[in-house]
Amino acid sequence: MKVTFLGTGNARGLPVYGSTSDVSSRVRGQPELFRTQSAVLLETEQGDLLLDAGRPDLCNLINHSKLQAICVSHFHSDHVLGLIPIKWGTGAPVTVFHPEVKTGYADLFSEPGLLQFKPAQPFTTYIAGEFKITPLPLIHGIQTQGYAIECGDAKMAYLCDTCGLPQESIDFLQDFQPALTILDCNQAPGEGAGSPHNDLGLVMEIKHRASLSTVYITHIGEGMQRWLSGEANQLPLEVHEARDGTCLYL
Repeated sequence: MKVTFLGTGNARGLPVYGSTSDVSSRVRGQPELFRTQSAVLLETEQGDLLLDAGRPDLCNLINHSKLQAICVSHFHSDHVLGLIPIKWGTGAPVTVFHPEVKTGYADLFSEPGLLQFKPAQPFTTYIAGEFKITPLPLIHGIQTQGYAIECGDAKMAYLCDTCGLPQESIDFLQDFQPALTILDCNQAPGEGAGSPHNDLGLVMEIKHRASLSTVYITHIGEGMQRWLSGEANQLPLEVHEARDGTCLYL
């Protein structure tokens, strides 16, 4: 299974519109460092699965004939804007797994087009092609869930957006033992407490409590990008920075 990070930024992205900060100014001159909104694509020979759909130009980056389903963590714009062009497209309907909520984003529920929205209950396993999908509760400002994914022998977890994890999700991950975990790390170290997002300290706490192995951090904001760019700063062992375009194989 091929894992491609299509978008690794937060709602602002990088560079931030109008920002004259050192981070945005540096990134603005290096397009390879741009960060767009949240999206991760899982690809196999049989079909593909999309985790979040925040990047607005998403429909130009995926193969519509192979897409098995989309898993949405929550209905903030930076996780669903890419659904808008897809819903107005043509072709086969697309199942969208999501937390059970009364309202989505804009007119997604009232005018779904190609999208078939399917509320997914925590700790219940759903099948999309060869993918087994289990939603996991997260801690965010609105109803949000991550996803444990199995495909053949490959196991991974996608946990974005969140600030810490509920104990029941920690317990599940301890048993599940994903080979790869993708974790929200929006905030710079020391800035996660009281926010709706992890910082590096909270990432390490989750990693330790759930006995996780390889972790890639995503949903990276300007402050965390500044920290990552510091010459004296290094990520802990088994924790890696995801960038737009990063590809992994499980």
